Amino acid sequence: MAAVSLASFPPAGAAGRVVFNCKGSKFPSFRQGETRHRGVMNSDEQAVRNVIELWHRATGAGDVETVLRLMSEDVVFLVPGKPPIRGRSEFEAGLRTLLRLHRIDSTGDVHEVQVADGLAYSWTQLSVRITPLAGGRSNARSGSALSIFRKQVDGSWLLVRDANLLT
Repeated sequence: MAAVSLASFPPAGAAGRVVFNCKGSKFPSFRQGETRHRGVMNSDEQAVRNVIELWHRATGAGDVETVLRLMSEDVVFLVPGKPPIRGRSEFEAGLRTLLRLHRIDSTGDVHEVQVADGLAYSWTQLSVRITPLAGGRSNARSGSALSIFRKQVDGSWLLVRDANLLT
């Protein structure tokens, strides 16, 4: 299993999906499902998008160590109908158990990223397919995720909270 590096992001020629800010407001204005492009993206916003992209690539490669480096020690994951997953170690145990018998392929369409005062949130439309390594039927889910990131002293961004609404 190959390690995935943040140094390779964004891929050459990739256009970020972003929304424009309303005149006089620090929050975006958009209609449901609408995203708009602009030529220049704030470096913190791009860094958060890079973390999201790296997460998907590392998960697909089965690179658990890279995924773990993208989250804080006290991360919390919220999933409907289940108790919160609290902490990196609890998440790690679940991911390693799942990857022993399955492959995970995921994609995310980032609809929005906002950054302020060392925190950022993203709204992403996710598609996840979990396939048994031994063969058999895949389980596909999709839905929105609302994620919160915290900027670290070294300038990197780590996931600290995630509300995953996959169905």
